[in-house]
Amino acid sequence: MGRLSPVTEAEVVPLHGAAGPGLDEVGLSAWIAQAEPGEALVYHRGFLAVDATSVISKLPPDRQRTLQQVAAAARRAADQDLVHLVQSRLGPDAFAYIAVARPKPGPPGAALSMRLLDAPARGGLIPIIPIPETPMPFPDNTPTPDDLPGIAPQEIADLPVELLAILQSEVDARLKRDKAAKSRLDAALTLRYATRAAEERQARSKDTGTVRFDDGDFTIVADLPKRVEWDQDRLAAMVERIRAAEDDPSQYVDIAFKVPERKYAAWPEAIRQGFEPARTVKTGALKVEIQPQGGDA
Repeated sequence: MGRLSPVTEAEVVPLHGAAGPGLDEVGLSAWIAQAEPGEALVYHRGFLAVDATSVISKLPPDRQRTLQQVAAAARRAADQDLVHLVQSRLGPDAFAYIAVARPKPGPPGAALSMRLLDAPARGGLIPIIPIPETPMPFPDNTPTPDDLPGIAPQEIADLPVELLAILQSEVDARLKRDKAAKSRLDAALTLRYATRAAEERQARSKDTGTVRFDDGDFTIVADLPKRVEWDQDRLAAMVERIRAAEDDPSQYVDIAFKVPERKYAAWPEAIRQGFEPARTVKTGALKVEIQPQGGDA
C-alpha cells in the first residue's frame, strides 16, 4: 500500500453548503457526464469502507445506502475509463475520495449520464479541488481478506481499528461459510461412496484403512481411520498386576498423571503447596476479538 499526501481542509472545496443536499448517484453521474478532463469531484469524505458498512457505520441507514450507491457508481465510471479514482489523506482515518474526469470517448451530455445511471440525470454538482502530488488509487488502502496473505503482518496491524474490525468480521464469516460448505459436501460424498467403500474393504478383508476404486475418469480414495479406545479401569488393574509380579509397567503402557485445574483450585492450601513444584503454567495463543463499544464483553 502506498503513501498519501496530506490535504488540509482549506484545500478541499466543499461539495455543498452546510444545509445543502448530499451527493447521490444521480448527481455523480450528471457531473461525470459534463465534467471536463482534469476536473475533480470529492464524492465522499471520511473512511468509505467503514462509513458504508452497516455494522460499524455511524451514518444513518439512508445515508449508508446513498453512499454505497455513489461508491458503486464511481467504480462503474472508472471501469468505463471515464474517471480516475484517487484518495488524499485529510487526517487520521479520514480521506477525501476523489473522481478525476478523463477524456470522454464520445460527446458529453445526457447520453453519457444515461449510460452510467440508466435513470434521468440532474446536475449542478461540480466542485473542483487541487489534486495532491502523490494520490493513492482507490481502493488500495482498503484490503480485502483475499489481499491479506500478501500483506506483511505489521502493515495489517497498522491499519485503522475500524478496518481491522471489518476484516475480522469478513474472515470469520468466510470461515463459517466454508466450514458449513465442507460439512455439507463431506456428507454428500459419504452418501455417494460409503457403500462402495465398505464393499471394497470387505473384498480385501479389511475393517478399516484406505481403499481405492474408480468413478469415471477419477480415482476415489476412501479412508476409514482406526480409532482404538481402552477401558481405563481395566488398564489400571492390569498395571497393578504387573507391579505385583515385580515387573515394570512402563514397558507395556504409557502412564501419565493429570490434575484438573478445577480440582486443584478446590484443594486446601497445604495440599496445593505439596503439588506446586510439579505444576507449570503455560499460556495458549492470544485471541483478540474487535467489538464495537457497547457489544458483548
